[in-house]
Amino acid sequence: MEYRNEMLAVCDSDEYDSEHMLQITSKARTLADKCGWRVSVLCVGEKKLASYENLFQYGAHSAIVCEIGGSLEMNGFSELVESVIIKHKPRVLLFPASDFGKAVSVAVSVRFEAGLATDCIDFELSDSGGFLFSRAVASSSVIEKLCCVNGNMIICTMKKDAFQKERFSGKNLEKNSGKNSGKNLEKNSEQSSGTIEQFLFEPLQPKRDLYEVIGRRELDIPKESVDIRQYKTIFCIGRGVRSTRLKDRIICLAERCGAGIAGTRASVEDNMIMKERQIGQSGKSVSPLIYVGFGVSGASQHMAGIRNAETVIAINKDENAAIFQHADYIIVDDVECVVEGMEHALEA
Repeated sequence: MEYRNEMLAVCDSDEYDSEHMLQITSKARTLADKCGWRVSVLCVGEKKLASYENLFQYGAHSAIVCEIGGSLEMNGFSELVESVIIKHKPRVLLFPASDFGKAVSVAVSVRFEAGLATDCIDFELSDSGGFLFSRAVASSSVIEKLCCVNGNMIICTMKKDAFQKERFSGKNLEKNSGKNSGKNLEKNSEQSSGTIEQFLFEPLQPKRDLYEVIGRRELDIPKESVDIRQYKTIFCIGRGVRSTRLKDRIICLAERCGAGIAGTRASVEDNMIMKERQIGQSGKSVSPLIYVGFGVSGASQHMAGIRNAETVIAINKDENAAIFQHADYIIVDDVECVVEGMEHALEA
């Protein structure tokens, strides 16, 4: 099968223009423009013109739409993706690193004997004209770069918030049923141009002999409902915050400043911060306007999670702390002294 110079991003839910998908299409479009490729997005479910327009504005050249009532289980969705691949023959397949995206990407990888890179945090052109995928390994202490050397198609799953979304300028949105002709849906010079292709797919009956549910048990796992990625300002607690009392004072400061509380892997291991608030390669990637690290040393796996922060303020009494190499503002002092100064400033 002769593959085309096309990147195909696969949505795994009805929210086609989610923040995660817009990040993926933006990153793909940036690279596609450098090498003359196209970016397509597979949308399965109900037709949503507003979502397609949003995808076009953030990098997609076309939307492949498969209207299906209800939802497809994993095997059926994998068969649909396989059908699209056979027709479009993309060289690169991009999935969100969700549970569903990971499962389908594995099935497709086996079907086409394609290389698969999971939980990617970066995606770039190599010197040889191919692609390099970066991911965390060795308990998130090392970043490795992967390239496909013995396959015609590359598949990867991409972590959320590893990239920033970017709006691309263009002309008019066009509707395309698979042919070159179409009609304008909007006349707005600020919109990006894109085509919508209808894709017909008849799912097979579920293969019931593949598995059998023999029992269910619900686990009561306490989780916080807050998502630290929503905050414009983040106060991050590192191992330098050694007492619960000091941690509570920082939390009070965060509440008064409208900031979210997060932590490093070390603070999570010390039971100072809950796992859901961990930042880094084994936690969440964030892109706040202001990030303040209280006693954060600046390990590479943590810094990978804040690389999209606009302003980094680092507080550490160790003048050789690694975080200072990445910080916009440096405070070499004991964390407790700085916290006390912040408290006085707020009171004043």
